[in-house]
Amino acid sequence: MDRTAYKNRHIKEHYDRINLVIPKGEKDRIKKICSEIGASVKKIL
Repeated sequence: MDRTAYKNRHIKEHYDRINLVIPKGEKDRIKKICSEIGASVKKIL
């Protein structure tokens, strides 16, 4: 098994993936709210 296949298998077995689609402009609103409360967008989502 090559390195890429190994890494992909490891990720599949150990992590969950979340894809999020939001209306245009909401990303900036979320960033603003997070900066106001001192949170990270990545940790919130």
